[in-house]
Amino acid sequence: MLKLGARRVSVYRQIVDMRKSFNGLMCLVESELKQDCFSGDVFVFSGKRGNVVKLLYLDRTGFCLFMKRLEKGCFQVGHDGELEQVTHKQLELLLDGMSVYCVKLRA
Repeated sequence: MLKLGARRVSVYRQIVDMRKSFNGLMCLVESELKQDCFSGDVFVFSGKRGNVVKLLYLDRTGFCLFMKRLEKGCFQVGHDGELEQVTHKQLELLLDGMSVYCVKLRA
């Protein structure tokens, strides 16, 4: 599993063109989300089909872009246009293909 060490994880719940790479996603973060790419936060994006997600984050040495594709099924992100903060545990569930919105985590 990824060890991100980020302060926050933000899921962008709108359809994103998965052909975008570093620069395109960074522009999206700054222009549409009004967030700072250099904050160390993790930004999660999903495409139209829902079987691919990309994570953009800044580590100590530069930007990283992580992409995961499910062979069967879809990531349960939702596309209502909201920006949602999730925990690192919820991100793990999301990357495993589970819905983070149906699962209740114990404290």
